Amino acid sequence: MSEYKFIDHTYDVVVVGAGGAGLRATFGLAEAGLSTACVSKVFPTRSHTVAAQGGISAALGDMGDDDWRWHMYDTVKGSDWLGDQDAIEFMCKEAPAAVIELENYGLPFSRTGTSAHTCTGDGGGVALRAGLPLQDVEFVQFHPTGIYGANSLLDLVVFGREAARHCARVVKSGTPHRAFKSDSADAALARLDKIRHAKGSLRTADIRLAMQRVMQSDAAVFRTGETLADGRRKLAEVFASFSNVRVTDRSMVWNTDLIETLELDNLLGQAVATMHSAENRKESRGAQAREDFPNRDDQNWLKHTLCWVDAQGATKFNYRRVHLNTLTDEVESVAPKARTY
Repeated sequence: MSEYKFIDHTYDVVVVGAGGAGLRATFGLAEAGLSTACVSKVFPTRSHTVAAQGGISAALGDMGDDDWRWHMYDTVKGSDWLGDQDAIEFMCKEAPAAVIELENYGLPFSRTGTSAHTCTGDGGGVALRAGLPLQDVEFVQFHPTGIYGANSLLDLVVFGREAARHCARVVKSGTPHRAFKSDSADAALARLDKIRHAKGSLRTADIRLAMQRVMQSDAAVFRTGETLADGRRKLAEVFASFSNVRVTDRSMVWNTDLIETLELDNLLGQAVATMHSAENRKESRGAQAREDFPNRDDQNWLKHTLCWVDAQGATKFNYRRVHLNTLTDEVESVAPKARTY
């Protein structure tokens, strides 16, 4: 590992990712006087945020009667009652100020061509390798705003903004961090070095295409236990094939072969979590449409799925209760009922 040279930088806060949440958090942190670094894989205006087709929503009331409580109701209903109502209340209540603030900053509200090729789930991959679970990934679909409609961008802005506010309350500028362990970077370096020098027989693009075909055929919009079980088996083979990947470019500058292989590693873990979680949830709700379980089952499945994926592609599950309680007494909880339009 001696060939890897390091330069240490010290900041009060490091933000990983320069999408809507990361940029809004970074702006707020700098505004609060905290020394802040924002680390991004792509140039910020090329993040997937700029291509989200759902738009952004807030109860501004500038074109007619509106109320953040109506927005909250629509969001709870849109989540098919799997959304946490305390968080939804906060988001919808904060939405008007957050959106007007962006408009006053001069943010252009426009759409560009989709940038899905950059949306490789690196954050989720990092979480899985750290031993953390992914939540509710059975609801992943091809459209990035599947569960919440136009609220995906609002989610980023409101909670990125609030993350900065929280840091400003608890972080004192210039306060030294606890020292890292001497081996804290070893696992990440070993992964980088192993993939960089991979000498197998399979191209990254071929493994990625095999993964895409399994996900499109067996974890599509309409699912059955049979297709999902078949998908689990085929995806396990694809996951295992990654150990035979080949990287031909060993350089350390603008190495797209290496980057795409690291991205594929991230995607494979999340593909496994998505497939297994979809098979595990025996109901239809929101973006999870099980033809063999066509109805929503609040008695057994009004809960969040937590899915861990280990280095061998094995999964384990746990669950988290849905917060049906609101954050304040300014609005009443929305009791579960059939979602009809």
